[in-house]
Amino acid sequence: MTSQVNQDRPFIFHHFLNSPMEEGHFVMGIMNGHGTFGHFVAQLVLMELIRELLVNQLIGLLAKEVQEKHIVDNHKWIELFQKIDQKLPKDLVDDGGCTASIVAKLSNDTIVVANTGDSETFIVGYQKKSVTMGESLSSASFNNTTATNTTTSLSSLLNVTILYKSKKHKAHIPEEMARIESAGGVVELPQSFFGTEMSSRVLVPIMNFGGGIMSLAMSRSFGDALAKAVGVIVDPTVDVLRITELRKQYKKSSSLGNNNGTILPGENDNDDSIQMFAVSVSDGLFDKVPIEEIAQRLALGFESDGNDGSIYKACEELIQKSSKIWLERSAMFGQSYRDDISIAVHRL
Repeated sequence: MTSQVNQDRPFIFHHFLNSPMEEGHFVMGIMNGHGTFGHFVAQLVLMELIRELLVNQLIGLLAKEVQEKHIVDNHKWIELFQKIDQKLPKDLVDDGGCTASIVAKLSNDTIVVANTGDSETFIVGYQKKSVTMGESLSSASFNNTTATNTTTSLSSLLNVTILYKSKKHKAHIPEEMARIESAGGVVELPQSFFGTEMSSRVLVPIMNFGGGIMSLAMSRSFGDALAKAVGVIVDPTVDVLRITELRKQYKKSSSLGNNNGTILPGENDNDDSIQMFAVSVSDGLFDKVPIEEIAQRLALGFESDGNDGSIYKACEELIQKSSKIWLERSAMFGQSYRDDISIAVHRL
C-alpha cells in the first residue's frame, strides 16, 4: 500500500484550568478529514476547538451553566461550530473538509454530544451477567487461551447494550435532501456495488480547477466551501444526555432477558454495577466492523483492563480487523486501499 496520510484527528481533554469542571469530566471526539487538504482542515478545527473550549474557557462557562442553572444551551455548540468554520483558510477549504463528533461530560450527570457529518459517537452500558458456573473475568481467564477464544468466552459473561447513537448526516435523509435540493444541490442516492451499499452523496459542480464534479459523502461538515453553496452546512446535531436516565434505560433493556445468565429484574441491577463508556469513531471503522461488535469488544477491554485484553488492545484489535477488511476488499479490484480508522473511548 502506498504511503497514506491519516486525516483523522481523535482527541481527549482532561483537567480544565480555571473551570468548575470536576475530576472525571472530559471532552472527547474525532475529526475525520477528507479531500486533498482534509488533514490540515481537521488539525485546524481541533486547534480552534482547543482555543475556544480551553484557552477562552468556553467549556468552563458551559459547565457552570449546567451546575448552577441545570441547563445546556444547544445553540452555543452550534455557534461554536459556525465560528470555527468561518475561521478556516479559503485556500484549504476549497478542496478539503472534515466531520466532527464531540462528546463532553459537563457534570456528574450531564453529557453533551455535538455531531456534524458521518463520524459517530455512541454510549454503551454493560454489566456482568449473573453466572452460576464459577466463571469470572479475572486475569486467570486470559491465561492459557487464544485471543479469539478469550473474546468469545468472556464476552458471553457481559450484558452489553448500546444506549445512544449520534445522528449521522447523510444526503438521502429527507430533511437533509430537502435543504440541499432547495439550495440547488444534487443528491445521489445510495447504490449497491458488489453487494455493498455505497453512501449517498452531494454532487457539487466545480467551476475552478478545470471543472468537474465534487462528490461529498456527508451533508454537513467543516470546510468544503464549494459544497456550502449548495446546502451543505456545519451546524451540528446537539443531544443532551443524563447519565441517570441512561442507567434506567440500561436496566429496562436488561430486564428483557431470560434465565440463560442475562440480568433479570431485581437481580444484580444496582446502579453501581452498571458500567458505561463513550466512544467516538470515524467511518473507516464502523463501515467494516458492526457497531455492536465494537461495543462488545470495548466492554470486554474495560472489564479486563490491566490484563491481556485491556482497552488499548481492544482498540488495536478493532482497528486491525477493519484495516484487514478494507485491504481485502480493495484487492478484489486490484487496489491496496483502506480508509482512515480512528477511535476515542472514555469511561463515564
